[in-house]
Amino acid sequence: MKRVIRMLPLAAALGMSLPAWAGLVLQNQDWKVELEPSTLALTAAAAGDPARTVSAGVPARKVSGLRQDGLSADWQWDDGRYRWQARLQGRDLTLTLNAAAPGGVELLRQPGAAMGKGLLLPLAEGSYIPAGSKLWRDFLPGFAGDGLDTAENLSLPMWGMDYGRRSLHWLLLEPFNNRLAIRADGQNLALSLSHEFNALNQKRPMTLLLRLGDDNLLAGAQRYKQWLEAEGRYQTLADKIQAQPDTAKLIGASHVYLWGNTLLDASDVRDWPAFLKLLRGPDPLAASLRGRFDAEAAKALRQAEAKPDRYQQRVLMEAVNQALTAEARAEQPLDPRAQSLVRRGAAAGRLALGRRPVAQDDGCAAGGRPQALVAGRGQLGRRAVAAAGGEGGRGRRLSGDGLRFL
Repeated sequence: MKRVIRMLPLAAALGMSLPAWAGLVLQNQDWKVELEPSTLALTAAAAGDPARTVSAGVPARKVSGLRQDGLSADWQWDDGRYRWQARLQGRDLTLTLNAAAPGGVELLRQPGAAMGKGLLLPLAEGSYIPAGSKLWRDFLPGFAGDGLDTAENLSLPMWGMDYGRRSLHWLLLEPFNNRLAIRADGQNLALSLSHEFNALNQKRPMTLLLRLGDDNLLAGAQRYKQWLEAEGRYQTLADKIQAQPDTAKLIGASHVYLWGNTLLDASDVRDWPAFLKLLRGPDPLAASLRGRFDAEAAKALRQAEAKPDRYQQRVLMEAVNQALTAEARAEQPLDPRAQSLVRRGAAAGRLALGRRPVAQDDGCAAGGRPQALVAGRGQLGRRAVAAAGGEGGRGRRLSGDGLRFL
């Protein structure tokens, strides 16, 4: 057996077929990688550093056609259903998988010990997760659930490990249809990666790139940028503006967060006497809304004075919001002005802090009176919500710090 093992490097150098149980060793002046073809168990050692287990391996697959030629190797899983190619080039190890049929396949199982000093995970602006952190160990597995979608949940399809003077970074060059599962493993976090080949992407190979870095924790992101540039897929903001000129309007624009579950809040009403007069009046929309009020709201509307107390304000606004929602969901088409109210209320909410005039509905109430009601700040943050018309069909324009009663 020892004689056979000694002959494996010679066989690999000559491009001869290797036995299915043979491990692969790919090595250059920068680092050495040992790979088990049946499980994809992988260890990596930078020159002068100890070997680190990057993947403990997935359940073993049947291996056939194993060949190695210098710094590359290829083999098959499950009688040709999957075909692997491994290549070591400089500080990059690429592992490319092709599938003959749709199906899911587990690729990596990274143990907790592989975290090193910390895990680099591009959640939002990016997260550094220190090894041994109980806070992250308690939070991240639950947050990841059945696995992070590497195209949707990660800002970049990659993650990395900090080893001090060295770092390793996994880049997923096919970012779609991947799941990155996370679980607690001792004091650290273990990761596992799977990929789904389906009818739409079956012809596209799944390529993983393992990048050896120094102490630069951004080495993975920088390598990914280089790959995008080489593939002609990197776009600057200037490129995006050239393709879609309206994008330039976002530069320096107000960034507004809206919160809350209702369209209107009591603090949105700038003129309570006018608001109550309209709700009590003969306008068809007002009558339709009143028809949906419960007994408590109807009583509050009858008894409210020019400036209702807080209890009455709350009851009335809850009733108006519920009635508007019910109108919007009604099976029969809404009165055109009701449709405008719901549509423009949502649109104005999105333009909360905008200084541009907001176009109005040109509808009028009976007698040609304007229908502008409410605006300003409320539970939803700074936002404007209004329905406005004008006499003789002249639309009103509202702008500035909110829409005011006209």
